Amino acid sequence: MWVSQLLSSLLLFQWLRELVLSGSGQEWPKPESVDFPILASLTPTLLEPAPALAAMVVPNLDHLKCSPPDSRSWAHVFVNASRAFANVRCLCLYGANDRSPSPTTRVVDTKAVCLAFPSVRHVELPASELFAFF
Repeated sequence: MWVSQLLSSLLLFQWLRELVLSGSGQEWPKPESVDFPILASLTPTLLEPAPALAAMVVPNLDHLKCSPPDSRSWAHVFVNASRAFANVRCLCLYGANDRSPSPTTRVVDTKAVCLAFPSVRHVELPASELFAFF
């Protein structure tokens, strides 16, 4: 009985259009194992967002709002996101105001963001991060 209730509740999650996650973010299943077929907006406010982002299959995701974990780079967050976020059009990167990455880290971060979001058309980010993209 409880198994069918669990499966029913999990199936309901597949019909989410918007999802906000909070917490540590450490314990996620293997990459590309959690399917959100119609999810359009995702806001992971996780201490460690990389495992959650790697686990999700989000073919219709249009809007992603994300912050890097403390002392981690954007490249760390999006390391396995080469095709996972190909349809994201609106990207909000926040919480990076107090980071002071080296020039090399900025280049690696910028490349990781550009590769992870090839279809982005709207970006929100701290002004201090802007010039890394030029």
